Amino acid sequence: MTLITSPSNPRISKLRDLHTARGRKKSGLFLMEGIHLLEALLGAGIVPQEVYYQAEVLQHSAKGRALFARLIDSGISQERLVEVNERVMQALGDVQTTSGVVSVLPLELFKADRLRARRPAVNRPFLLILDDIADPGNMGTLLRTALAADVESVLLTSNCVDCYSPKVVRAAAGAHVVLPIEADLSWQAIAEKVARHIQAKYVVASWRMSYQRLRISRWWSACCTRAVVLPQLSHARIAEPVCTIPQDSHTQRRTDVLIKRFW
Repeated sequence: MTLITSPSNPRISKLRDLHTARGRKKSGLFLMEGIHLLEALLGAGIVPQEVYYQAEVLQHSAKGRALFARLIDSGISQERLVEVNERVMQALGDVQTTSGVVSVLPLELFKADRLRARRPAVNRPFLLILDDIADPGNMGTLLRTALAADVESVLLTSNCVDCYSPKVVRAAAGAHVVLPIEADLSWQAIAEKVARHIQAKYVVASWRMSYQRLRISRWWSACCTRAVVLPQLSHARIAEPVCTIPQDSHTQRRTDVLIKRFW
């Protein structure tokens, strides 16, 4: 196993580039930080390309020691299992208090088709469409909620924050390991995917925009037959609006729209 003690080490410098969308796109890699996310990866049979860890953190608890043993048994090569000190872990991590482990993963392993192939073959009638979600924490929350609701997949427009940014990955709490996500889609591509989702009963979407701005999207309007605006309760304050679109099999998948409008 390799030991790195300096944040200026070239390997660490390259990994810090993965905190940017440009760095992730260029390298085809992203980071997952935390013990519970590594557990989720190993539980899904996914072996990280590299793992950087603090020995004192993992050895501090029985859970950490058991996880390290699982990691060794996963078949990861010794040169890709890298021990680091606290300074290096702080440089790698995205939070002030280090989690003790950072996994490096190829984006290729998390393509939507691959994730669908790994999921149990059951009917999932829901899609989640997200547009203009700029806050990483909100994006991560929506993704883990989508996983809890067992949606078939999540479709993201190009207006959304990068779903593989460290803050999104952390907030999603493991959703990336299981949930098919398709990013940077045009409204035309989304409309086509909705049309192909024949068995769907609902499509769920989220906007940061008002209903008046929603009407600008002709692709989305083509999927809808009726819009109903639900007023916000005076005491409620929710960061992102959520829309539920019931599917109507008797009108060749034409849809009604229920829009919750938030300010």
